[in-house]
Amino acid sequence: MGIEARSKRFNIFWTALTYLLVFLLAFPVLWMVLTGFKSEIDAIAIPPTLVFQPTLAQFQLAFDAGFWAYFFNSAMASLVSTAIALVLGIPAAYAMVFQMRKKSSEDMLFFVLSTRFMPFAAILVPLYVIISRLNLLDNLFTLIIVYTAMNLPLIIWMARSYFLDLPKEVLEGAWLDGASTLQTIV
Repeated sequence: MGIEARSKRFNIFWTALTYLLVFLLAFPVLWMVLTGFKSEIDAIAIPPTLVFQPTLAQFQLAFDAGFWAYFFNSAMASLVSTAIALVLGIPAAYAMVFQMRKKSSEDMLFFVLSTRFMPFAAILVPLYVIISRLNLLDNLFTLIIVYTAMNLPLIIWMARSYFLDLPKEVLEGAWLDGASTLQTIV
């Protein structure tokens, strides 16, 4: 057997393994989408049914139950918290790279990232107790604050990496042109 034949078999093996892995990772999503088009009886059937009459009844139930209000709340919380985290995180990352000593910057980055070390499930109960005692349950503002607090360390970390890769000449050129710090960041 020649080297080319062995190499071709090796490539076929890795290709098949890759397709199998993609199928295994995508199967739960595919199953969830298919279940959305099943009737309630077909969805809970044991053994699961692969052949069924597609229906939009479950989607109609979701829309009748106020889907758009829930969707609006989720979208609003996500968009507002992302905007707040960007407004706070990008200047923080800029300051870590260009206006702080390297050691102080690394210490602060470690502190910021250490807030992400603890699993969210571990802080869920204390967070719930604090929010309930402040009478902030079932409040969009609370969700925005929690999402912002969760995303801010990630944004600082990613923006810091971006600013570290930015050529210093670009910043020096902005400063020579009289740009303010905010204009330089933008």
